[in-house]
Amino acid sequence: MPISRMMPISGGATFTQNADFHLASFNQGASFVEATFTQGANFSDAIFAQNHTFESARFNQRALFDGVSYENEETTTKHGGTFNGCTFEGDVSFTNIATRSKISFHGITFHKRFTVGAIGGIPVRLEALELVDCTFERDANVHIGSLIIDKLEFSQLRNLSPLVKFVNIAVKQQFVLEDSTLSGAELSNVVLAKNDKKENWEAAIKIALSSFTKTAFNNVQWGKVERIDADRDTFRQLKAANEDQKNYLQANEFYMMEMKKYGKEIHGRKDKRQERVEFWLGDKLSKFSNDWVRPIVWLIGLTALFYAFTFCAELKTEANTLWLASQGHNGEFLVQLPPIVYCETNRFFTFMNPLETKYNDLNVPASIWVFYKVSAGLVIYQIIVSLRRKTRH
Repeated sequence: MPISRMMPISGGATFTQNADFHLASFNQGASFVEATFTQGANFSDAIFAQNHTFESARFNQRALFDGVSYENEETTTKHGGTFNGCTFEGDVSFTNIATRSKISFHGITFHKRFTVGAIGGIPVRLEALELVDCTFERDANVHIGSLIIDKLEFSQLRNLSPLVKFVNIAVKQQFVLEDSTLSGAELSNVVLAKNDKKENWEAAIKIALSSFTKTAFNNVQWGKVERIDADRDTFRQLKAANEDQKNYLQANEFYMMEMKKYGKEIHGRKDKRQERVEFWLGDKLSKFSNDWVRPIVWLIGLTALFYAFTFCAELKTEANTLWLASQGHNGEFLVQLPPIVYCETNRFFTFMNPLETKYNDLNVPASIWVFYKVSAGLVIYQIIVSLRRKTRH
């Protein structure tokens, strides 16, 4: 039977029958400490004027929190729910909960179905969703989706189930994944950055000590990968996961970040001098084969430099003389402008041609020619590799 007003409940209560708190109103919040719900627990559409806490509570069967709201009618302050060390033996549902709520799960093991978000219609708008030190058991069926959320945090999350899905989620401010295992999980239509005519935002992303073995990423919008706070191994795993799904464009970006992180690891190490030079060149020339335009610019600039160094002393000059008439008392006078130095276009491109071998015809010293060809060959190799990485299938 619906309850209009409820005082806080605490102290190891045991509910032997179906606990029906449907439409209940908790004007002072609620605290269920070591409570046991032997049958179902229904908190659907309940109103909590303050935060509610379930501490070491046990739910032997289904627990429903659909449509719950956290709002003080006097202050319009948004609150939330915290579940610490609880046991859910049955299904758990948090669908269509109130806007701007914060839900936290700490030390929870989920055995059956666990649902958070909207079921059809408009996505649920949450302030935060946190899962800390939680476990999805092998038979768990997890669906977290249809959410627009400010902060999404997974810390020490262990997934043992092949039925874990994060679908249609937009994270607006912060995404944190630390010391977690998402093996076998699926992330689909997860937006971590948006840049179009209607919206422009990027969430802060932090990933550390997490595993993505056999994790599926479908249409995950990461934004600028340079902004992701993660270690080298994280980028390696993300690269491998996207390559397995043949998402090579995204894999290329994670590969670039993996190489940049390794370059920072060996920075300043005397036993890695050669690798430091190689990684510095790879970054500057083509962002580790992730930018094919940059080496083309390098090639043109390199050619212009060597060409100018070789030929400028021998360039033709011509005088450009301008006669001006004057009606002054001195009569006509002559103004001679400085000589104009110019390069022959055909000769420049002949010099740049990678297949050109007749340096004698160009009057180029052999030492300069060899040094230029080696340098240009390195840049051309970067162009080829970058294009192959961009167009592989």
